[in-house]
Amino acid sequence: MVILALVLSGCVIPYRFTPKQGATGIVLDEESGKPIPEANIVVTTHEGIMSTASGSDGHFEIASERQWGIYMIPMDPMPWPWSIRISAKGFQEFYKEETTNIMAHGSREIGEIKLKKEPNHTDSPNGEMP
Repeated sequence: MVILALVLSGCVIPYRFTPKQGATGIVLDEESGKPIPEANIVVTTHEGIMSTASGSDGHFEIASERQWGIYMIPMDPMPWPWSIRISAKGFQEFYKEETTNIMAHGSREIGEIKLKKEPNHTDSPNGEMP
């Protein structure tokens, strides 16, 4: 009865929350601008870890996980930690930490991530410096 009264009063609204916000973007070689295939992408949220690898074109997508719940007015959703880590063989790791909240919609668009080559890294198959 109490829940029905809250819903009818307009204080409680059904809402589709995003407990795990994903990410989309492209991983590029900073020096050449070429895509980096099979880079490891890991997104960490307060709800857990999600991961994927970039495709042959350097693009990646980690879908957000959404669920239905009840939003109570007034409520200011508390910010939660959100981070992304991108690594690829022969490149320096990229790491970015931000905040998100359950009211976020869809995946976070990261855009172009340009990775720097590791010092003394070579693309030569036999490991010799060019």
